[in-house]
Amino acid sequence: MFKHMKIKSQVIAVIALILSIVISLQIFLYLLLQSQNKKSITTIYNSISDNVETQINGLHYDIAEICSLLSTHSNMQDFIFKFSEPERVRSINRINEIINDYRARNQNIACLAIAKDYKFFLSSESDNFYLELNTLIKKYLNPSNTQKMFVPSFKADDKIYFAYILPVYPTDVNYATSEHKGNYIICIYEMKSVGYTPYSFIDGDKINMVITDSNNTVLLSSDVSQHGQPLSDSAIKKNYFSKTFSLSEPDWNVTVFAPLEDVMSLSNISRLFVILMVFFNIIMLLLLLKLLNGVFVDRLLMLKKSITNIPDDFTNHQIAYKHQDEFSEIVDVINQFTHKIGSLNKEKLDTLDKLYNAELLQKETQILYLYGQMSPHFLYNSMFCIQGMALKHNATDIVEVTSSLSKVFRYFSNNLSVSTIQKDISFAVEYFKILNMRRQSPVDIHINIDESLENVRCLKMIYQPILENVLKHAFSPDDSGLVTISSVPDDEFAIIEITDNGKGFDPAVLESLIREMENNNLKDIQNSNHVGLINVHMRLKLHYGETCGLRISSTPGIGTTVRVLIEKDSKKLETFSFENA
Repeated sequence: MFKHMKIKSQVIAVIALILSIVISLQIFLYLLLQSQNKKSITTIYNSISDNVETQINGLHYDIAEICSLLSTHSNMQDFIFKFSEPERVRSINRINEIINDYRARNQNIACLAIAKDYKFFLSSESDNFYLELNTLIKKYLNPSNTQKMFVPSFKADDKIYFAYILPVYPTDVNYATSEHKGNYIICIYEMKSVGYTPYSFIDGDKINMVITDSNNTVLLSSDVSQHGQPLSDSAIKKNYFSKTFSLSEPDWNVTVFAPLEDVMSLSNISRLFVILMVFFNIIMLLLLLKLLNGVFVDRLLMLKKSITNIPDDFTNHQIAYKHQDEFSEIVDVINQFTHKIGSLNKEKLDTLDKLYNAELLQKETQILYLYGQMSPHFLYNSMFCIQGMALKHNATDIVEVTSSLSKVFRYFSNNLSVSTIQKDISFAVEYFKILNMRRQSPVDIHINIDESLENVRCLKMIYQPILENVLKHAFSPDDSGLVTISSVPDDEFAIIEITDNGKGFDPAVLESLIREMENNNLKDIQNSNHVGLINVHMRLKLHYGETCGLRISSTPGIGTTVRVLIEKDSKKLETFSFENA
């Protein structure tokens, strides 16, 4: 049916069909409600009965709880068991306040009273219920009756009242004797707060409730004249809905009933509700048919505009589509596609940038190597000649400097591009000594390297730029100080730590240096004040990987620590030379 339609027409037709099915289901629901009307009414009134049962049980629980709390109140315990008669007279006002306070906790309580030695003693409303209280005491309070109880109702002033009797026992075991028996709390209460319906659309005045005891004697009824009479079948008229249930405590039965002709009005509410729903859905169907045409096209045009705005390099572009429909799945696929292409383009640019930097570093290293090839043997032999002449004239300073220069030139004259940690540190120290001799106040240097690291292979000229940077930046020309070269134990890396007690880095300068070290672009660092450190860091990362390089920490006024991390067992140096550095 739909295969010859365009997509937009198919969507509209499907939605119209769905709404038509919904309307048909609602009409069926209306007919079903008509046939199930009586069952629905029964369910509602079962709920009403359950609600009444819950309210009565809750009221009885609350009455028992209030009486229990009153019986264990410390003032009440003292009044009944501890005080002498004069003390009771003095505390009578306080006890009255306590009784009235507990009475006010539930609106159904009409009176709270105390019986002592099986006799009436005190109450919150003694004038109104004096006769009734004495009747209850004479009938229910005796040595054989030691249990709490709900007693049958009684009439007073054309009202129905119930009573709850609770024996009072001492909380102090010292008073738990026979002479302290015969004490009770008597609570007289109504059921005026018990409502007959939880539904606002049902008239509670037309619902009646009757409470009977185990002998079917009426304890409570809206018709006071029935009190004390057996509940007859004629009391529940024909065409009345009724339900009887038993209370958990005491052993009483409750019957709730109401005229069916008043209840049948519920069906009219159901009928009106279904008709309104059908009418509403028809209106919605018409609106959807009108709106879908515009909405569908608008979303397609918005999607088309977003796709045309995708940049050529596909970087950092995501189509924003706030709707959750079939188009959102297409948008997700397009966004994944553009993200993947953008990531591939970024990886390509990063790779080209790394190759460019590696090639630039290679050219720079080759130039440095060519500088180092300028007649190193000639300079080395000349230093030995000068050293011999200085020894003849006992010029020890010249001997020392020429000795260091000879070792430096010898290290340069070695065509190998790979050295060991011990040799490269020795070369760096000799270079350090030469620069140190030119200072007004020399800087001491201490070396403490683990022997197991001395023969670990490494690139040449790793440590010399670091020591040169120390003399250049850490100490003023007339300041003395200390530089320590030590090793740090590690299973994977050969870690050499160079620490000075100089001026330390300014935090902003250190942050800038770390940013330059991670830049990986030689063009941007040529004018840096720490190009030697950056060069070493980049060489180590290129030949050992991203996990190796320099780690710098510094505290102004305390000093600086530079850690050099290289792999202990790197096979990358086996084929390395200045020709391919």
